[in-house]
Amino acid sequence: MRSISLLGFCFVVQFSAVTSTAIAADTPQKDDAVIMCSYNLKNWLIMDRFDGTQTVPSAPKPEDEKNRVVTIIGAIHPDILGVCEIGTEDDLLDLQARLKKAGIDLPNYEFCHGGDAHRSLGLLTRFPIQARNSQKDLKYRIGALELPVQRGILDATVHIGDGFDLRCLGLHLKSKRDIPEADQEVMRRNEARLLRSHIDGIFQTDADARIVAYGDFNEDRNGAPISEILGSRNSPSRME
Repeated sequence: MRSISLLGFCFVVQFSAVTSTAIAADTPQKDDAVIMCSYNLKNWLIMDRFDGTQTVPSAPKPEDEKNRVVTIIGAIHPDILGVCEIGTEDDLLDLQARLKKAGIDLPNYEFCHGGDAHRSLGLLTRFPIQARNSQKDLKYRIGALELPVQRGILDATVHIGDGFDLRCLGLHLKSKRDIPEADQEVMRRNEARLLRSHIDGIFQTDADARIVAYGDFNEDRNGAPISEILGSRNSPSRME
């Protein structure tokens, strides 16, 4: 399998670094198996928060929520962890340190942000990152309006073993929350189209690239943005 597409708020995949075949997450782990987890952290950042009685300005994610996240990820024990809704690079390092304390050592990371100054993407992995090509300044137009891709596209190539590199593409598409500036579904589809263009560019330079596109796509599997990412059914570079 050359390309794999992972969708969802929290998604876990286990695959063999030898065969590159996706298998169920509950399959007993083999020595050569790799576990990748995609997780939306739900605002691991500084922001105004409601504590039940009042709004607390510039508050971090509560400690009990952080601890629950670490417990959940610790139970999964991923080798590669892609996260959405991390704040700053320091926030990503905070998560990394907490996971290490819990026995999950993921020393290598990539951090990516887009037009959103507050919510970013992160990748933590126990494998070395041998190439980085994250896209932070992508823009698209809806009529006369030019809009940035809010979280960018995280792009990091993880070296898993001899002859096996995995190109990890992280994304967090526009939510389904309506905004006055533009139609949220059209925004999501434009962001998805830019990811598809990025994937096509990779395959143009490396026809045998192994790519995993992961993240919170804010869509069901039959949505138009997902079709954009998957690509043409007749294309050799269609995602699966």
